[in-house]
Amino acid sequence: MTKNMIAVLGALAGFAAAAAVHAETVTVNGSTTVLPAMQLTAEGFMKANPNITVTISGTGSGNGIKALRDGMTDVAMASRDMKDKEVKDFADHNIKTVRYTVAHDAIIPVVNPNNAVKGLTMAQLKDIFAGKIRSWDEVGGAKAPIVGWPRLLFRHL
Repeated sequence: MTKNMIAVLGALAGFAAAAAVHAETVTVNGSTTVLPAMQLTAEGFMKANPNITVTISGTGSGNGIKALRDGMTDVAMASRDMKDKEVKDFADHNIKTVRYTVAHDAIIPVVNPNNAVKGLTMAQLKDIFAGKIRSWDEVGGAKAPIVGWPRLLFRHL
């Protein structure tokens, strides 16, 4: 079974569960990473279920989870697992969550071919993404800052 098929099945399970409660509209809110796959899944779901409308908003994982807790959405999309404090918050509100993993993604580091660094160890990559290594000269390159996608760089893995 391909990852795409697993993603579709997981999303359809979420839609089906929400549709059982709200027979006409299912609202989905959360991760912008999950958004493109969810939009395609929703299109297929609505085609197969013309009496159900799926509305989707990409507001970020944390916002989607909060919207679910606040009763503002039927399905929350998250590109991460729920944090311990979020799980506790749901429990404190007597809300039971059902989580479906619909996909696993990968990070593929790319270095400009003109960069003198031709290889990095996993430890070096982890330190770069954690913000411990911030200059190429720390891994054998020229004295220059490491620049990358801000959402990924400098957060703890």
